[in-house]
Amino acid sequence: MQLKPGKLQGFLALLPSLGLIASAVGFLLRPEIAVHIYAAYALIGVSAAFVAWLAFKAIALRKDKSTASRFTRLTSAATMSAPLSLIVGTILTIADIEDDVGTLVCLSTAVFGGAALIISINLIVVSFCGFQSTSDSLRTIKGLVKSKRLVFVRISMAKDILLVLSKTLISIAATSFFMFTNALYSMGLGVARFIALRMHAQSGDEQIKSYFRVGGVIFLASACYVIYSIRLFYKSSTSSFPMVVGIAIACYTFFEFGINIR
Repeated sequence: MQLKPGKLQGFLALLPSLGLIASAVGFLLRPEIAVHIYAAYALIGVSAAFVAWLAFKAIALRKDKSTASRFTRLTSAATMSAPLSLIVGTILTIADIEDDVGTLVCLSTAVFGGAALIISINLIVVSFCGFQSTSDSLRTIKGLVKSKRLVFVRISMAKDILLVLSKTLISIAATSFFMFTNALYSMGLGVARFIALRMHAQSGDEQIKSYFRVGGVIFLASACYVIYSIRLFYKSSTSSFPMVVGIAIACYTFFEFGINIR
């Protein structure tokens, strides 16, 4: 498949955004930052000049309503995130801040990287939806998701299988009964989704029976999880994790929580 210039432009815009997000993770792993004061001023000056040039380029095209002009402005905005993060990060580095410089630089870089990532995804979505407006492209995707609902349910089931296998391997490697219980719970949710998927080809009476099966599977999986969790009230055991590991666990947990709610 040959990519049109608009599609290629969106994918190329992903590079600075992903690079910034990777840099943010790097700042979190190595918070010690040292830069010479004159080099810092030079870096701020060059970055500010680059931002000014990109802003001037975007402003000059503001009256042009063509698709090419719109893509150029969005690409300039995504590219602007890199020098802006350099300016903010350098100022934080040379400022008289005693603690958490690395964390502040990490957060600011992640914010600019996230903004660039959203812009680049917008470019890709709009180009694949026939260069419509962003709102029209989102409505097109929403309609596609509704029409292919069963396909996304099957993808969700594949995600459950992957989660069960990974959690089971982790439980074996770490000899963690908690992770094994978690894997059983994920397997129960996967079985419930499989039963619900088969309901689409069943008659009314068969669907009612399947409702009971889905409820029973979720009840048993949840009951096992609750029974295991009760022991935590009687056996005091705490675990300490580095900040990076703790943030990763929290992000993964909330991500899975959101998927399950959806």
